[in-house]
Amino acid sequence: MTAGSPSSRLGELLAGWRTLVGATLGASVGVHVLPFYTAGLFMVALETEKGWSRSAISLGASFFALGLGLAGPVVGALCDRYGDRRVIIPGLVFQIAALIALSRLETLTAFYLLMSGMALLGAGSGALGYARIINRRFHASKGTAMGLMITGTAACSALAPIAVQAVISSHGWRAGYLSIAAAVVVVGPLALLLLRGDVAAVRDASAALPLRYADLVRDRTFRLLAGAIFLASLAVPGVITHLAGILKDGGIGPASAALMLGLVGLAQIFARLGTGMLADRFFAPRVAATIFALSALGFAIFGLFGAPVAVIGALAAGLAYGAEADLLGYLVGRYFPPDQFGRVFGLLCTVFFAGSALSPLWYGWSVDHFGGYHVGLAGASMALLLSALTFLRMPAFGPRHSLHRR
Repeated sequence: MTAGSPSSRLGELLAGWRTLVGATLGASVGVHVLPFYTAGLFMVALETEKGWSRSAISLGASFFALGLGLAGPVVGALCDRYGDRRVIIPGLVFQIAALIALSRLETLTAFYLLMSGMALLGAGSGALGYARIINRRFHASKGTAMGLMITGTAACSALAPIAVQAVISSHGWRAGYLSIAAAVVVVGPLALLLLRGDVAAVRDASAALPLRYADLVRDRTFRLLAGAIFLASLAVPGVITHLAGILKDGGIGPASAALMLGLVGLAQIFARLGTGMLADRFFAPRVAATIFALSALGFAIFGLFGAPVAVIGALAAGLAYGAEADLLGYLVGRYFPPDQFGRVFGLLCTVFFAGSALSPLWYGWSVDHFGGYHVGLAGASMALLLSALTFLRMPAFGPRHSLHRR
């Protein structure tokens, strides 16, 4: 069990409501959410209009994930050194510009360049800066607050596919990209307005101290956490990207596929909120191990029976992805000191997006070489099970250790 009475946790949440709402809105329209959760809808549309293969389109999603991974440590270091606002605002601008450019897409090469550019230059608009704000503002209710913030992204991921699919069906995929850009234009500045006191905070003075990434790699806690995150990220993001394709192959139409993608987001809402609340009360790595073991079972069932049990696959994907996103920020905040949060979180984001870059390719390879997704889902089930076992090896929480070079 973790410290902190229910009344103290609730009081802290109520006192910080403005921070919580602002971070939730900002993270919900960040570069990690809207482009990713609607990618499957554009995959089907681009395959139909342009004649590009699913593997070729999946490579664009992989470039996007790889770009986010490469940008993670840089964004984390910039947030630690200069504060959040100076990182978030340019990220929003580049994200909007890339989405508008995607609406004018003509070639596969341009698709790759724009997806990579949006990830590399727009990464500042993602969850890292907002997670850093939550970690700094909340203590007794850190897990619940992190879960509530990430729940906002899950709500967005549940509603966005349905809304964007409606736009694509009525006005085409180009209008779909423009609709996403419009959402960022409206919600992003509103989030910054609510957070104006928090994101204006001066950088941590100790952030100027050097943190060697070699020290992180040698740290056992970091290695275990990175390994568990990498295995889960190999399994889950690709099935979300390919879910529309899996269902299409099973005879399920685009509208129903969009509903299944919405179900993924709905599962994440419960997973992220529930995981955060459980993490405030129980040892978080054991919570993670339980969730990933259940998700491994769901992936195995989905791989065996296919589209008829798509609900199980969607729920398993949402459960695993929601828990992973919630626990990442929480565990960094519990194992490492606040002045290192951005850099440690950023490097773990690199690990996460490295797996996310490989994940769509794994599923694309499975369908191209075996005529279906059963092999990909079987491998994903094994990866989730290994992730659960790795979480069980995490050490107990203690005084947060610093990895500053002395």
